[in-house]
Amino acid sequence: MILLFLCSVEEEMKKYNSLSELIVDYRKFKDITQLDLADILDVDTRTISRWEKGVSLIKPDKEDDIVEKLFLPHQVIHNLNSEHPISIYFDMESRTYSLSLIGVKIADPDLFKAKLPVEEERIHALTADEDVEFIHAIKKLRQFQNPLDAALIKKSAELLPELNLVLFDQAGFYAGHVAFIPLNLTAYKKLKEKSMKESEISFGDLESDFSEDLRIFYFYSLYADSIVNAYYLMSKVLRYFKIQQFKNYIIAGMANHEIGVNMHREMGLRLIWEEEKDNEAYPIRCFVEGNYDMYLFGKMT
Repeated sequence: MILLFLCSVEEEMKKYNSLSELIVDYRKFKDITQLDLADILDVDTRTISRWEKGVSLIKPDKEDDIVEKLFLPHQVIHNLNSEHPISIYFDMESRTYSLSLIGVKIADPDLFKAKLPVEEERIHALTADEDVEFIHAIKKLRQFQNPLDAALIKKSAELLPELNLVLFDQAGFYAGHVAFIPLNLTAYKKLKEKSMKESEISFGDLESDFSEDLRIFYFYSLYADSIVNAYYLMSKVLRYFKIQQFKNYIIAGMANHEIGVNMHREMGLRLIWEEEKDNEAYPIRCFVEGNYDMYLFGKMT
């Protein structure tokens, strides 16, 4: 679900069999030259040329640079940077990957209710500045809009620690996150009525008094770089609502692409409005709302 809130991956992932192919595609995607890439990674252009021709592999220290400076998933680089590369499916635009063709297909939403083991040690509370920077990078990459102030995101994490989480992969690199904002009713109505943009949410729009009958949870940023990592994060989110069993609450936020909206519908949210696209580069943006009661319990509590 987290993965699909942000993009459609079913037809966009490309199978990569070599690191050279990935680097060439990355330069094309970013519209940069070999010289540009060499400057970013602090190497000479001959090194970039050798990588793209498949003449040499990337040294371990530069592998980390590529992950951090080019904002590519570690698993993708790790699979391909070998004398015997392991093929991997990857989409540049969404920054999502799959280790197999099965993982490229859209998951059944019931997957997120399955009782699968969760690697809890890989999930941490959203507290560090680096966590917020990662969220900013995803928002810019995926939604072409100005991110919220870092202090506001961290304040939301203080108010809702159970729903503001960061996921790391086995090598310690960022693999996903969830960021929810506790909104007051006034701000929620403005967003729903389109009299306020998401990027205009301020500290005065946060709800800190959880004694109110109606609680509003606004999903600001939801992302995972693979279906497996999406499960780890979403299981934590669903567990929170399953345990709390709020009598009156709303989950709302912006969804992109038709598949993401359909996934929301299957989990109990409904489409309120949809923006018209200004151009092909800008994703469809839809406002959805509802709650997870029917999805979790089979009835409205």
